[in-house]
Parts: sequence; C-alpha cells; structure tokens
Amino acid sequence: MAIYYMDVKIIGGNKGRSSIGAAAYRTGEKLRNEHNNITHDYTKRRGANLRSAISASAYRTGQKLSSHDFTHKSGIVHNEIMLPSHAPVTFHDRSTLWNSVEQSERSHNARTGREVVIALPNELTPEQQIAIVRDYAQRNFVDRGMCE
Repeated sequence: MAIYYMDVKIIGGNKGRSSIGAAAYRTGEKLRNEHNNITHDYTKRRGANLRSAISASAYRTGQKLSSHDFTHKSGIVHNEIMLPSHAPVTFHDRSTLWNSVEQSERSHNARTGREVVIALPNELTPEQQIAIVRDYAQRNFVDRGMCE
C-alpha cells in the first residue's frame, strides 16, 4: 500500500533557527549570512552523525561555530527556487533570496521560513515525485506570493 508523510515546521521564531542555515543544509550549498557573517557550508556533508558530533563539541566547549564544513552531503534529489511573478529576478540566487528574507525581519522571533518535509511513495518515479512537490509548492506557496 502506498503511503505518504508530511510535516510542516516554522524556521526562525524564538528558537533562533536561521533560514539561511536551513536553506544551506537542505540544498547542500555554502551560504553566508550577511547580517552576522556566519558561513553555512554544507557542500561536503557526510551525514547526521558528523553534524551531531560537531554540534555536541560546540555545546560542550561553549564555542559558537561560525563556519560548518561537512563532507559529501548525500540524499539531495532535486532543489530549485520557485518565485511569484512580482519577485525580483535576483532572488533566483539562493544567497540573495535568503539574506533579503533575514534582513526584512527585525523582530527576534520573526518567522522567516517554513520547512516542509514530504515523504512520497516509492512506487512513484523521481520525476513524478518532483512534479507532485512542484505542483504542491506552486499552488500553496508561490501562487500566494511566497518564494519557494
């Protein structure tokens, strides 16, 4: 029997999660937060165990890690930026997009993004899965004026 799973979470807010760091992690890219000069580098991530070890090390030593360098992130099947028609063309650059989002919100508990986790049935081809997620994002976010 084909099943699916979906979970939506807020990025930002009072938990202090950066939408720039989240975007870098999700896409396996290196993005720099222009507000605090923190570079999030997930271009070479090995897996969650290494991330946990570095996070635990930073926590135990009391150090704030300003740059994350992981090796060989796997599992990214597809990523793209979807923009509403009124969005600036420069937002096709992920760094420009997310730094603009972070700069537009000044509140300490601003909700700067959403994380949508979707697991689709294995019976669908990767192309079908991408088409389903693209259609969902278009109808529920982009058509309502949000960048996806």
